[in-house]
Amino acid sequence: MQPQGVPAGTRVVPLRYPMSVGWSGSANLAIGSGKAAADEARRKGKAAILDPRTRTLTALNRGTVTITVTITVTNESMRAYTDDGSLAPITTSKTIQVVRDGK
Repeated sequence: MQPQGVPAGTRVVPLRYPMSVGWSGSANLAIGSGKAAADEARRKGKAAILDPRTRTLTALNRGTVTITVTITVTNESMRAYTDDGSLAPITTSKTIQVVRDGK
């Protein structure tokens, strides 16, 4: 949500304090960074791994994964208060069909 008087899409806000971002997803999605995390996810048969630092999704096996991101605003002055629901975290999900080259 943009502050009053600021047109949507014209302001970039980094996801850091006073906001936090949490990544989650379906059971066949691994979340982690680095080669060791990718190797472990591959060993466990995960369809993909999401690196939360780079926001890169890497296909490991054919399948469908759902990625969910939750943004929590820890400073209520960042958005207008309309009721208790306006302070709730913002959550969105996307389902993605992943395939590996040649598989």
